[in-house]
Amino acid sequence: AICNGTTTMIGGGTGPADGTNATTCTPGSWNIQRMIEAVDDLPLNFGFLGKGNDSQEVALMEQIEGGACGLKLHEDWGTT
Repeated sequence: AICNGTTTMIGGGTGPADGTNATTCTPGSWNIQRMIEAVDDLPLNFGFLGKGNDSQEVALMEQIEGGACGLKLHEDWGTT
């Protein structure tokens, strides 16, 4: 990424797990914090998207407070 001038990467997931391949977001504050820790030593800026579908606002706020740079909606979770 650095050789082509990219300095910021936005995305998500939970590491080596197939469950987040299609949705490319990191669900839950704990997972977001682990992903931030995993890239802490890399010389790039990273932003991780949290899961934006929830019936209660509390879970969404927890993800933002946990370090998510944004929330992603996905049709796999019923977004229309």
